[in-house]
Amino acid sequence: MQSRHDDLKIAWTVIKNAERQLDRALAFHYRDYKLTRHDALRIDAIIQQLLDEDQITRDPIREKQWLNCQIVKQLVTSVVSDAIQNGTKSWDMTLGGSFALVLQAAMSSRAGDFKRSAHYTGEQYLKWQDIELVAKVRDGRVVMKMLVTLHYTKGHK
Repeated sequence: MQSRHDDLKIAWTVIKNAERQLDRALAFHYRDYKLTRHDALRIDAIIQQLLDEDQITRDPIREKQWLNCQIVKQLVTSVVSDAIQNGTKSWDMTLGGSFALVLQAAMSSRAGDFKRSAHYTGEQYLKWQDIELVAKVRDGRVVMKMLVTLHYTKGHK
């Protein structure tokens, strides 16, 4: 395993993902394989010991960065350019996904704040009645304002 960290420590998430993938691969290739609860606890104890001894790290690989308007513009431009050059199964899906990305970035929200999340069957999503769009002409230019009311959010928005 190689580290992406400057101090060359392996990330805890890499170790846990490797453990999970190894367990799945062994179960797939060997029908009688079964990791016992005791063995799983021993592996977790070793990983915890490595963390305590500062041999592995929980630090993120890179610092989190805010999604700014230039990055959103690049993402949307790339999606649309790819659809133009390589084709798309559905322009509705391509443009809808692009609009959803822009809306999510503009509202600083999670996708689940305005889109129905998996395993939900009700009306836990953004509806047209939750959007107020106003267009005014100022100095010969059209200025648009939008008020979006989010009903299904996590935390404080």
